[in-house]
Amino acid sequence: MHTVIAHVLDAHIERANDMNDVDETNKATDLCFRSAEVPDISVKAYLARIVKYLPNTTDDCLLVALMYVQRMTTSRSRSISLNRWTVHRLLLASILIATKYMEDEHMNNETFAIVGGISLSELNGLERVFLTHIDYNCGVAPSEHAAIWELLCQIGNHELETLMSMCRALPSWIFVNETTANK
Repeated sequence: MHTVIAHVLDAHIERANDMNDVDETNKATDLCFRSAEVPDISVKAYLARIVKYLPNTTDDCLLVALMYVQRMTTSRSRSISLNRWTVHRLLLASILIATKYMEDEHMNNETFAIVGGISLSELNGLERVFLTHIDYNCGVAPSEHAAIWELLCQIGNHELETLMSMCRALPSWIFVNETTANK
């Protein structure tokens, strides 16, 4: 599942770049999620690392984390840009929150910070800001979960060539908020 989610996020970032939709300004809301430089590790490798070293990161947690990222990037009032500078930190914070919400047993923030390659104080700050931005709404409707799960499974069952073209189409509805949709 982490490979499919990585492809979805990569496709969204690629699409944003193609549309010159990448906001490279330092909006105050983006600053804590924005890396000083684009990380050398791919989204796919980053997710693989998280899954490997944080064993309680289930496919359900990854799915819910993706839904949290969607909430963060489509919020009308406090939208955070999903791009090459923010994707890793958004993922780490969303997976941390999803794991805490979904699993009875999970690794502590210090372990998440080490695996994620950032300091504990940075991760704690990301978690606070993330939760504030999603209004502490960690719940996911079963129907929403099932629909996204089914879609990701369908994507995962296709050949790699088809996978990339499907992922490029996916962000048009999953990562669009009303303000950007009306442009």
